[in-house]
Amino acid sequence: MSEHDCFVFPAAPHLPGPDLQALEKWMLQAGLLLPPVAAQVPFHALHVLSYAIAEGTGASGWLHDPAWRCAADVVASHIRAGNLPTGLQVDCHGSVEACVQHLRAHGIALDPALLFDNHAQCAWYSPRYRAGPGMRALYPDGDLDDLSIRLFQVHAYEPPFVVAGEGTIPPRVPGEHEDREDFPPFGDYTDFIGAACEDINVQWSPPGTDARYRILDLDWYAGLGIGWHFIQFEGGTGHDMVAFIQAISDQCGQRMQVAHRHL
Repeated sequence: MSEHDCFVFPAAPHLPGPDLQALEKWMLQAGLLLPPVAAQVPFHALHVLSYAIAEGTGASGWLHDPAWRCAADVVASHIRAGNLPTGLQVDCHGSVEACVQHLRAHGIALDPALLFDNHAQCAWYSPRYRAGPGMRALYPDGDLDDLSIRLFQVHAYEPPFVVAGEGTIPPRVPGEHEDREDFPPFGDYTDFIGAACEDINVQWSPPGTDARYRILDLDWYAGLGIGWHFIQFEGGTGHDMVAFIQAISDQCGQRMQVAHRHL
């Protein structure tokens, strides 16, 4: 099964990034995100919670129910399946995060990597959010009900997070008329990406010129992202995000851009 996610991130990752916690607060206040409690939790968060419970309890099968509306529904399904104790109670108005803490308090270990696969590299990450009504003016062509949105910041001492997949193709260099495969002395375009992962300040010069380009100075056709600060749209295609990117850029005071990842 293929996965489609899109990521919004600073266009100049070698510079200090935005305050994502302040941005999260603004997105909630502006109605771009809904508080992640009760039935406002995105279904993807419930899906991931169910998988983590199944793995953490050694369940023989994996549970998935489109009728789930909140974390308590997921827990109830696992109680009926015999995976969780019958006396366990979870607040139906609470969040997935509160549910996870409650389960752990009862000795039910949930692997953080199953809840968010990048957690170990992150200095901070938000809950998963459902898009709020304020998002409709900024994401007009997307199916907002299917989106799961989260923000995360990678530790500064970690290598940058890279958004790449089937859509990562040779980029276009400013002023050139064809996409470029070779980036001497690094090698091909994937080698230049690798060099940027090792040193985000690395620059490349076209042979015979004085021009110098960092990795995101090139046009990657929304097929590459790299950095430490991200807004992730799980299930997003990245189509028609111009208004959203501009709003985030204005709020952060720095230019943002988008990359689509197809795995």
